[in-house]
Amino acid sequence: CAPADTKMVERPCPFRYLADPLCIASLCIYTINRYVLKPHHIGSWFTHGYLNDVLCLPLFVPITLYIQHVIGLRTHAAYPRPWEIFQSWAAFTLVFQVVIPRYPKMFITAGDPWDILAYFTGGIIAGVYWSITAGTFSYRRSLHLQPIQHGGSSND
Repeated sequence: CAPADTKMVERPCPFRYLADPLCIASLCIYTINRYVLKPHHIGSWFTHGYLNDVLCLPLFVPITLYIQHVIGLRTHAAYPRPWEIFQSWAAFTLVFQVVIPRYPKMFITAGDPWDILAYFTGGIIAGVYWSITAGTFSYRRSLHLQPIQHGGSSND
């Protein structure tokens, strides 16, 4: 976002939720994998077994946070925080690796424990991307540097 004034004070950019580029890219990749690659047996074991699991958090964290924002549980539009990503990872792990495998007559699932690592990996990738996009990985912010002010008094 553009600076709020001439003193180079940075305004935080709002998180774009469903319009987030990573969310949109994850949806596109998921769709291609689900309807093109898997049915035509294109790709490797990763494409067929774990790609969609890696895409879960980059796709569903923005959707979940948007729903929370709409119903008033999330009162700000900041980028996802690490604990929010972790919360989604824990929910996906619990639902898809613990609860759903207990009902094999209702759900077709493998209950693969490697899926937990795939969710985690997708969450880490998304978290790093969102941190960089939000500017929290900025060198300037990490050192708390202020812009150099020209003029004024000198300390000779």
